[in-house]
Amino acid sequence: ASRPSMCFEDGNIALLSGSSYFLVHRGVLSRQSACLAKLVKGVSTNNRILDGHPVLELEEHADDVSLLLHTIYDGTYVCSLSKSLRLRVK
Repeated sequence: ASRPSMCFEDGNIALLSGSSYFLVHRGVLSRQSACLAKLVKGVSTNNRILDGHPVLELEEHADDVSLLLHTIYDGTYVCSLSKSLRLRVK
């Protein structure tokens, strides 16, 4: 199921976390984090496709990914991220 608050019509990559996904922008993620830049660079259209977008599958809980994305996009600092958030790829 999509997370509407972090699904953009012009998004160009889907972040999949469990059964939730987020349609976001490679450029925004890459600009904000060298770690995310590496991860999204490795995703191609040869990978899994979701809603017409290449997919980056993450092991983190969807709520943690949502908080991270809201921090990146909205500039809000959220102190409730899990201590285990390490952006691990499946």
